[in-house]
Amino acid sequence: MSLENQVLEKLADAGSSAAPKTIVATDGPWTIEVHAQKADEFSVMVDAVEVRRDAPADGDAKSWASGIASRPTGLLEPLRLLEADKGKNEAVVRSAQPAKKGDEVRYYEVHVQGGEKAEVHRYKASQQPGAKRETIPFPMTHEALGKLASGLTGE
Repeated sequence: MSLENQVLEKLADAGSSAAPKTIVATDGPWTIEVHAQKADEFSVMVDAVEVRRDAPADGDAKSWASGIASRPTGLLEPLRLLEADKGKNEAVVRSAQPAKKGDEVRYYEVHVQGGEKAEVHRYKASQQPGAKRETIPFPMTHEALGKLASGLTGE
C-alpha cells in the first residue's frame, strides 16, 4: 500500500478528535508523522509534517528539495527552492508567493536534511522591521495530506 493510502487509512482510523495527536504511517523506507491539533472525518489542523527515509538516498538535499518544489504537494501555494547549503547537505523550499494578510505574510516552508528527512511548517511573519516569524497551524483535507505525502517522497 502506498504511503498516500497509508496516510488516508490512518486518518480514517483516527476519527474525530479535538485533542492533539500524532498520526504515523510507514511504507517501505518511508515514515510520515503528522502532528495535528485536531482532526475530523474530512480534515486535520496540522502543526507539522515530517517524512523520514530509513536509509540515505543517492541524491543530496538540493536534488530532493528541487523535486519537492516541482511536484504537486496538496498545499495551498506552489513551492520553490529557496536555498541549498551543500556543506551541510540541507535545503529550504518555500511558498513561491506567500499569502498576504494585512501587514503579515504566511508561507509554507520545507526544511530538507540530507536525503533522510524533510519537515513542513507554516509560518506567519510581520513585514515590520525586526519582527520574528512564528509557526502557525494549517488546515488540510485528508486527500490533500495524502497528496503531500506523495509530493514529499516523490512516490
